[in-house]
Amino acid sequence: MVTTLQDYPIVPPIRVKDRPRPRRLETIQDARAFVDEALSLRRTPPWRELKARFDRVQSEEDAFEAIGALHDVLAAEELLA
Repeated sequence: MVTTLQDYPIVPPIRVKDRPRPRRLETIQDARAFVDEALSLRRTPPWRELKARFDRVQSEEDAFEAIGALHDVLAAEELLA
């Protein structure tokens, strides 16, 4: 697997409640796409902050922090599968 500046693996992958079955977020790109989709449904401050965090990812540390923030929001909204 080639890791670019904009894409990092998520280990272990995050499983999100989704229909028709849980969704696996395996990379930063997957997570960014999920946040974009969720933001179209939820315009709450936590989701706007997640969008800003993912847009600022430029390093592995930024990616790690963005994934942690996503995990926290998903847990708070009971969306972890």
